[in-house]
Amino acid sequence: MWAQNQIAGFAGFRWGTTRAAILARFGKPTEDLSDSTVERLNYVQGPDSGYLFVLSHKPGLIAGIRILPRGVGDQCSATVRADKARITHALGSLTPVETRTPVVSASSCGGFEEWDVLWRDGEGNRILLSVDSVKHRLYISYSSHLVPN
Repeated sequence: MWAQNQIAGFAGFRWGTTRAAILARFGKPTEDLSDSTVERLNYVQGPDSGYLFVLSHKPGLIAGIRILPRGVGDQCSATVRADKARITHALGSLTPVETRTPVVSASSCGGFEEWDVLWRDGEGNRILLSVDSVKHRLYISYSSHLVPN
């Protein structure tokens, strides 16, 4: 999809993609929110899944989040490991940084209350895979170097 070692976009769209291009492929969003600096296009695919696109009014696409259901226990940890392997493979030699907070709980993700995996490229673009233990969701957040601090 992109050159290895580079995080160049989200959901098959390059950073800077226009609103019109996203609408042409995804159709009308479930929710379309805008303020003076950004627009958010939310596509709900189910109670625990969807896409959120964040666009700046000038450069276009600057960030996005893929939301997925995650399950609990071993099912959750298998999902996290599979997504981590898929993203790592796609990014080539970019090494992820992983943080986990252990806990013993029936709703934990393979024994972890918090589990984050972060990839960052040389331009400041990043992907953060994170587990939401409360909502039982997995978030894969993509952000470009164009995101204001």
